[in-house]
Amino acid sequence: MTSVRLSLLISLAEKYSVTLINIGSTVIIARLLTPLEIGVYSVGLAFVAIAHTLRDFGVGNYLIQEKDLTENRIRTAAGLTLLLAWSLALLLALGSSVIADIYSKPEMRSVLLILSLSFVIIPFSSPTLALLRRNMAFKALYQIRIVSAIVHASVAVGLAWQGYSFESLAWASLAGVTTTAVIAAFHRPKMGIIWPNLVEWRHVASFGGKSSVDALITQIGMNAIDLIGGRLLGFAAVGLFSRAQGLISMFSREFTNAVAQVALPAFAAGHRAGIDLKEPYLKSVGTLTLFAWPFYCFLALMAYPIIRIMFGDQWDAAVPLVQILSVAGIAAATWALCGQILLGMGRINELLKAQILLQSVRIVIVFVTASYSITHVAVGQIFFYVLTYFVFYRALKPLVYITNMDMFRATWKSAMVAVTSSIVPAFALFYMQPGPENLWPPLLVASCGMGLGWLGGIYLFKHDFSGEIVNAYQSALGMFGKVKS
Repeated sequence: MTSVRLSLLISLAEKYSVTLINIGSTVIIARLLTPLEIGVYSVGLAFVAIAHTLRDFGVGNYLIQEKDLTENRIRTAAGLTLLLAWSLALLLALGSSVIADIYSKPEMRSVLLILSLSFVIIPFSSPTLALLRRNMAFKALYQIRIVSAIVHASVAVGLAWQGYSFESLAWASLAGVTTTAVIAAFHRPKMGIIWPNLVEWRHVASFGGKSSVDALITQIGMNAIDLIGGRLLGFAAVGLFSRAQGLISMFSREFTNAVAQVALPAFAAGHRAGIDLKEPYLKSVGTLTLFAWPFYCFLALMAYPIIRIMFGDQWDAAVPLVQILSVAGIAAATWALCGQILLGMGRINELLKAQILLQSVRIVIVFVTASYSITHVAVGQIFFYVLTYFVFYRALKPLVYITNMDMFRATWKSAMVAVTSSIVPAFALFYMQPGPENLWPPLLVASCGMGLGWLGGIYLFKHDFSGEIVNAYQSALGMFGKVKS
């Protein structure tokens, strides 16, 4: 098994293990906290997420893609991370009252103060995590993130149960960050403790500054719904959108990020070796859409029973949002790895230009649609994701010549698999008609039918991934044979 394939399997195992943990905690928390409470935390978290992009300063991506990575450059990266993180912790703490006043929600101040403490701790782990990704040490990353997820979920549920409201989520985030830092200390690189300095700050900043601006612009665009919606539509509407987006993110955050965190170092290694990245990229897109498109189709069809079972009836208004965002997710899967290949090739300028255009358009879309309703905001995301496809591939074309026909060849089989995997879920929706007293039967039928339709579609249309399934099956048989003997 190649190192990339093994790394991808470990990364997927990590992401789906974390997803199972998060699903368990989310189901409980959705019954302990209201949409208003989730909305307050989401808006506070949006400010912190933007600050996190400044804190990182592109250091993680720099450490992964740098061709000539010396010890001094590693220490400089750590020094910049420490300087920026602690400065932002102070700034966020001092500005917490102002932000709370803007939204006329004094309680938001405590959320921001708690979350600002994470900036004090993160510098002790972030350089190590980036180096582990560069070296594709995903077993170590698996251990770190699983334990951190368990701690995060336990603290969130425990404190929410005790009545800590939205503060429970903030304390849980801090507990998870602290756990990550402690465990990462046991996986430091051979150089031992990374003592920070600023000796090569100009070299690191030349890449990190642009990467940080790119990430900052992206985060502002991604959090525009929370920031603008919180003012124009209220915290309850933002809470509903956050819950819908959270359900969608169980795929985009866990599966797509699992592929992306392997793709970036793999593309970077291929670029350093002078390999043409066109075919590896198209194969990655074909694999990603094979999983993404059936998932989003299933989620759109079964949104009602999933929302009811997982979160309860107070979240029913999130159902149409989930269905709309599922359509947006189908579009997003086609370009989800564009940023990784551009970063892997060190072409931060092209990525930055694309993001400046895209996120500017996104903010305008959110501002206009938020003047109507949260449903209009969700519909606006479909338009944005379709536009992103054309902008990203225009930026990529001079570097890796990929045409629309290339994309069609790479993804048409995934589209056919999405159709075969949606036949039974569509039957369950229209003929079994899920309702308040009829949730589990249609969902179970749809789930089984989706799985069988997915496997059947892969073999019927001879998708490239069928070989991976055969290899996994043979490996499982081999392991079973060894255990039996």
